[in-house]
Amino acid sequence: MKWTKLISLMMVGLTGALLLAACGSDPTPTPRPTATPTPAPEATPTSAPAAATAIPPKNTPTPDPMVAFEAEKAALLKAAQEEGELQAFFCCGLGTGMGDVIGEFEDKYDIEVTFSGGSSREQAPKVLAEREAGRYTLDFWSGGLNPAIPTLLPNGVLTPLKPLLFFPEVLDESLWYQDRLHWFDEGKEYVLGWTGSGGTTGIDYNTELLTDPTIIQSNWDLLDPFWKGKIIARDPREVGTSSTTAYYWMNEELGPDFLWRFWTEMDVTLTSSARQAAEQLALGKYYLCMWSCGRDVRNLKREGQPVEDVFPHLLKEGASMSPGGGTIYVMDSPPNPNAQKFFANWFFSREGQMLAQRASEAQSLRNDIPLDGVEPSAIRVPDYPYLVIGSQEGYTETLEEAMEHTRNALASVGK
Repeated sequence: MKWTKLISLMMVGLTGALLLAACGSDPTPTPRPTATPTPAPEATPTSAPAAATAIPPKNTPTPDPMVAFEAEKAALLKAAQEEGELQAFFCCGLGTGMGDVIGEFEDKYDIEVTFSGGSSREQAPKVLAEREAGRYTLDFWSGGLNPAIPTLLPNGVLTPLKPLLFFPEVLDESLWYQDRLHWFDEGKEYVLGWTGSGGTTGIDYNTELLTDPTIIQSNWDLLDPFWKGKIIARDPREVGTSSTTAYYWMNEELGPDFLWRFWTEMDVTLTSSARQAAEQLALGKYYLCMWSCGRDVRNLKREGQPVEDVFPHLLKEGASMSPGGGTIYVMDSPPNPNAQKFFANWFFSREGQMLAQRASEAQSLRNDIPLDGVEPSAIRVPDYPYLVIGSQEGYTETLEEAMEHTRNALASVGK
């Protein structure tokens, strides 16, 4: 009975469901409308993302290196002016002429330059003695390769010059002879050349005795017996003459044989004084003066003496270009370090080299300055392959070989 009643109730429910479906259905169902989503309100940021502050704005100008340079230069000059002075030694030709032009630097930059001139041969022992006593009196030195390389550098007297240079026009090597700065120490950082005189033969002569210098076409002509006893020379064993010895030694067409024969066969008179050699030449006691007599000969020529330092031609073996007394080095533990740095940069600038050229009458290694005041004998012959003395690798050892050879040659004839 219970199961019959349960089945009857199920049939009734099923029938009702079918009737409702038949009455409410549509043959084509209508799609249910879709609700349009309401956009979420935008959040207001409280701060910009951290990465956004690291992105530079577009079209940011590139820093001008010249502005930075001018600022560095101005700061250095101010510090140098506070020191107020520079202590310098100017050897050789620059020493005799710098007094005429250094006032222009002092007036423009308000730095007093106290300097001495004279012989490097005398100055070097003095500096070494001062340092032994704990005294440091020099900032700047203009002189030759000797005493810088054999004496001052090994004794720790010098500090590297290269790191001090920062003027763009100084570091622009296209402005210099052979498109390079001419360093003369092995490490290429202590001894920097500034003179680049070409010259011709390095032989000075008495114009009344040698009326036709064209009779000398080669250095080997000087070994003719005619010249025996008629030549005076500065002593090649002393400071200030070594580059001449190096030239003859290194020249492949001359070399050790020429040097030996010259010193042993020609009865050359030796003197330590270039001035004395020039005077003896002017007095007619000798036909020729060699081994760096030129500056003193030029001075006597201006006085009207019958001497000449300009040969009318190059000799067969060519010519050398030596820095002579025209290299710069700076002292370790300087009393005025800012003035030292400023003056070193200024000295190699166009302005500085024009003044140095006027003072020395030697041609600067800079290519961008006029030749006003340069002696004709010092002007480089364009495109001529000069043998630049002192900048070669191993030069110090080569020079010592040449000097030892020369000393032995002179000793063999009792000199």
